[in-house]
Amino acid sequence: MNNRQLGTHEMLEVHELLNFKNVCMTKTKTMMGLVSCQELQGLMQEDVQNSAKAIQDYQALLSRANYI
Repeated sequence: MNNRQLGTHEMLEVHELLNFKNVCMTKTKTMMGLVSCQELQGLMQEDVQNSAKAIQDYQALLSRANYI
């Protein structure tokens, strides 16, 4: 999509997604200390890495977007 203008409702949606992803990542990082299964810890670590990437993408989208 070449049009970088986002409506107010779209900006709010992106902010909600960003907040949700931050909460999920924080919870996963916290729970990792309670997990003894190595396989589950590996999956949780992968989830943290994917969440961090998503957070960066959302932040980049918000910084590039024009408000209308």
